[in-house]
Formats: sequence, structure tokens, C-alpha cells
Amino acid sequence: ESIEGKAEREISAQGHVSWVLTSKLPLRDAAGRIVGTFGLSRDITALKLAQESAEQAEEKFRSIVWNAVDGIFQTSPEGRYLSANPALAKIYGFNSVEELRQNFTDIAHQLYVDEGRREEFARRMRERVVVEHFESQVRKKNGEIIWISENARAVHRPDGSLAYYEGTVEDISDRK
Repeated sequence: ESIEGKAEREISAQGHVSWVLTSKLPLRDAAGRIVGTFGLSRDITALKLAQESAEQAEEKFRSIVWNAVDGIFQTSPEGRYLSANPALAKIYGFNSVEELRQNFTDIAHQLYVDEGRREEFARRMRERVVVEHFESQVRKKNGEIIWISENARAVHRPDGSLAYYEGTVEDISDRK
């Protein structure tokens, strides 16, 4: 069987680990019997190490976000949750991030007690790109009203258009 583009781990006699991307074909004699192999290998050790480093960094980042005490979010300009962490779901009384995303599809009307509050948030974002300590009353899943403080920033596409908002939410009900 021929092998095309397979990543293989190689260990030298000195114990040095390297990675190669290899393609191999069977070498046949005139009668069609396999008498060996031939192929090409390209050293991809640097690429593989960079990939492993990126995977470790991603795992570390994911752990920080998913285990954070404060809620972390990304929302569309239209008011849908694009992503959130479990702490945000818990703050708002949901059992999971998916339940939060499915139930809060219009943040302006479903989350904020003051219907003009999301527009005020968006206005401040247009003016400053970053909003800090934006305090609001919001409704949890069960209808209970709590106070939150948001720190957020607007994220723009290369063409300058608004892609989404991202930030953190803290329940400040006890302080209020």
C-alpha cells in the first residue's frame, strides 16, 4: 500500500524526537513482487512543535475562561449571545451556556430591565469602543432582578464594521 502525506514520529539513536511528513510507495521487481520501498520525507518538527505549543496555549486559555468567577461573553450587535462561559450562565440562572444562548436571543428586551439600556451600551461603545463599570438591572431566567456591572469592548472587522462586543459581567447585587 502506498502512503501519502503521513506525519510520523521518529526517534534517533540518541533519543532525539523529530517529525516528518512522508510519502512512500512499494518498490517492485519485474515480476511485481515488493522488494523494498521508496519515498520522500520532509522534516516538520518545527511545525509540529509550534502546533503543540498552540494547542497548549489554547487549552490554558480555555481553562481560564471556563473556570473564571466572572461571566465572560461575546454578543452580536443585534443582541444575541455568540459565546459565553459557565459563570455567565450561572449568574443569569441557567444550567448551561447552551441554555443561556437558546433562551436569550434579544438581550435588549429579555435581559435588561430598562429597555433602553442596551441602546445606551451600544451608544457608549460607538463613542468610546470600551465601556467600564456599566451598571444595569437585569432579569435572570426565573424573573428575579439583579444588578450587574459590565466591562466590554467593541471588536471590529478589518473593514471597520462592528463584528461583536466582548467582555465580562459581575453580579453586584449585594453591593447595590
